[in-house]
Amino acid sequence: MFKKCFFKFSQIIFLLSFLTISAAINANLIVNGSFEDDPFTANGNYQLGLTSSDVTGWDIPNSNGTYPWGLQDGAFGAFTPYGSQFVVLGLWSSGFEYSIQQTMSGLIVGETYHLSFAIASEQGCCSQAEVSFLDGSSTSAQVFNAPSSGNFWTDWGERSMDFVATSNTVTLQFKNVNVSSTNGYDLGLDNVIVEQVSIPEPTSIALLGLGLIILSVMRKRDHS
Repeated sequence: MFKKCFFKFSQIIFLLSFLTISAAINANLIVNGSFEDDPFTANGNYQLGLTSSDVTGWDIPNSNGTYPWGLQDGAFGAFTPYGSQFVVLGLWSSGFEYSIQQTMSGLIVGETYHLSFAIASEQGCCSQAEVSFLDGSSTSAQVFNAPSSGNFWTDWGERSMDFVATSNTVTLQFKNVNVSSTNGYDLGLDNVIVEQVSIPEPTSIALLGLGLIILSVMRKRDHS
């Protein structure tokens, strides 16, 4: 009886250890990464001139009353596969590169994190997004091209990069890059995710190791 109970207990420890590690690695550190928390309805099914107070979790340093936008599915015929809302950062010919930022907390210094996001052009080819880290990481900025699109953000592309935290807080920024062509304007952004990708914390590893040791001992006793 004791043997069966002990074996069940070891199974529970193993399962809890595995779930703890999985949750730690797969937790999204971004708040409101799919821009669903605040209905963009000021102008019907869209909202012009977004400010920081309009988008939970995000800071918008500059707004001209038109850009950035927030769009719901159906606005101008647009749709996103990542929920029902997305943001549009800026117009290529505006002469100004609009941005949106978020400061993440709870990161571990020296750990590697994986950033993924989706971008789209309003039409043509190709809107560009610059991803940079204003604080908390020395990882260099990168520029990503959105896929070629029909009218109104018909084609979304998923992009990703890794960065290393140099602080417990990291400020991430997305900025539209002004392009010289007459196409590829109005950069759409959605589905921002940041997850830890490196080795889990020592406590979780110790729990998992304990579970494996107990299972191994019990198996040896069963065969003896």
